[in-house]
Amino acid sequence: MSLKSDPQAAANFTFPSDDPNDPMAVQNQRDSAVRESWVKIMSARELRDAVRECYRKEGVNFPEKCKPIAMAYMEAIKQPQFSGGIGKQIENEKAKRAAHAAAAAASE
Repeated sequence: MSLKSDPQAAANFTFPSDDPNDPMAVQNQRDSAVRESWVKIMSARELRDAVRECYRKEGVNFPEKCKPIAMAYMEAIKQPQFSGGIGKQIENEKAKRAAHAAAAAASE
């Protein structure tokens, strides 16, 4: 009698332990975090591709037609796994504007 190996089950196997001193538990937590991060990154890429396609398809009407997709993309890239890029630039610009407005209000 031969035992058949299921590669998918082997790839998804985790040891049931939450002990921080257990190296397998730590590695499983890291793997899980990396998987979740990659899912978010790939979904952001899909949204980016959808924005590009909408822009090409809609032509001059793209601001009205593509806004919901573009806003979803902007929200996706503001997530913490994106340490740079346009999402970070937008946050920095908002912070600068708020600081400038506060300084202007304080000087009046």
